[in-house]
Amino acid sequence: SAKVLSRVLNGLKVRFNGKFRPKLRHLVVNWGNIHLPNWWRFGLNHPLLVMKSSNKYTALLKMKSEGVSVPEFTINHEEAAKWVADGKIVVGRRILNGSKGIGCVIYTDDQLLPEFNCPLYTKHLRHKHEYRVHVFKNQIIDMVEKRKRNRFMNRDHWIRSYHKGWVFCRDNLIVPECVKQEAIKAVNALSLDFGAVDIAYREKENKAYVLEVNSAPGIEGTTINKYADALRKELNVYL
Repeated sequence: SAKVLSRVLNGLKVRFNGKFRPKLRHLVVNWGNIHLPNWWRFGLNHPLLVMKSSNKYTALLKMKSEGVSVPEFTINHEEAAKWVADGKIVVGRRILNGSKGIGCVIYTDDQLLPEFNCPLYTKHLRHKHEYRVHVFKNQIIDMVEKRKRNRFMNRDHWIRSYHKGWVFCRDNLIVPECVKQEAIKAVNALSLDFGAVDIAYREKENKAYVLEVNSAPGIEGTTINKYADALRKELNVYL
């Protein structure tokens, strides 16, 4: 996504190694890198903040402390086991910085937790709608909804990713106000300059729950242009 974005921005440089040294008037945009280069002085999305936000546990902990609506979570195996015994659906994360559902295990009342301890457990939220809201410098620049892929066999109803039968759609899009508010609050809570927020919305409660914030989201089509426009404006302000 960073490479595609650079092409839309007329060839702005994308660097993946330590040889790059920014000049005084360079605006550095960090797309998901968690390693702090020794040359870093300023830029968008500080690597140390990206590292904390990409860790699902530290991110949830920080967002909760800042008043962001998030699902119930725990790192205690016994508490998670009690949730399952009480009939709750629990998502165990074996990898704290995984994406696209990698490392996630679903536990239900007929599948008790094994002795293996996951570093994080969250209560699954039963919800019909799930959104991805892109926030840049306290402003929403794009929104899409996760919907079922047509003619996809063996769709996963617990983890909504492309490879599990879900796609991002923007047609006939109606996004509740609480979803927008929680998205902005989540990015601010993590002190990020930009991020793509995955949010579950429960109609019965009229309440939004932030699932995670992506600091290097996969982007395409309209979303690429939205980020490009936001970066152009930021560059004008910076210069």
